[in-house]
Amino acid sequence: MKRTFIAINIEPGKQLLKVAGHLQKKLSNEKISWVAPQNLHLTLHFLGETPDDKLPVVKTILQQLASSAQPFTFQLEGVSCFKRHGQPSVIFLAIPENGQLTALASKLGLLLGEAGFMIDERPFKPHLTLARVKYLNNKIRFYKLLEQLDQSNQPVSQVVEVKEIIFFESVLKSSGPQYVALQKFTLG
Repeated sequence: MKRTFIAINIEPGKQLLKVAGHLQKKLSNEKISWVAPQNLHLTLHFLGETPDDKLPVVKTILQQLASSAQPFTFQLEGVSCFKRHGQPSVIFLAIPENGQLTALASKLGLLLGEAGFMIDERPFKPHLTLARVKYLNNKIRFYKLLEQLDQSNQPVSQVVEVKEIIFFESVLKSSGPQYVALQKFTLG
């Protein structure tokens, strides 16, 4: 049994790393778990605990999906946060509407559902998670910092080239999750 997900790997550019570093520094006294740069990814579908005998099924689906999709790009822009019960829970970079990305995620969900996997019923909301907020001592300062980034002369922006999708295993460790690529699937 492996804890798995399907994602697009994100290679962070200089600007993204600079903004993430700035946020980490400014929010260093808050209880926030930051995603390591090498772990940045856009999740297309989280499978969770996956029996070993289902791994080949997922790989077949991903091969089928990848061969029918062409490489494309999408944009990362603007730092924001999701809230849970009115409290900030995730700091992320937004991804504006992108038909190719949405179609890829939708088709993947359809194929996985047909194969008997549980599918998230919520609409696909693509984003790049930078951090998970555990607790904030100063919410006003937190929101002010995000607002300053949003209104700066150099808003965060990065084009991401999608040439492959990756089937990952998430290995939970005390130092944080480690993502192991089980297999990569080239688009086209």
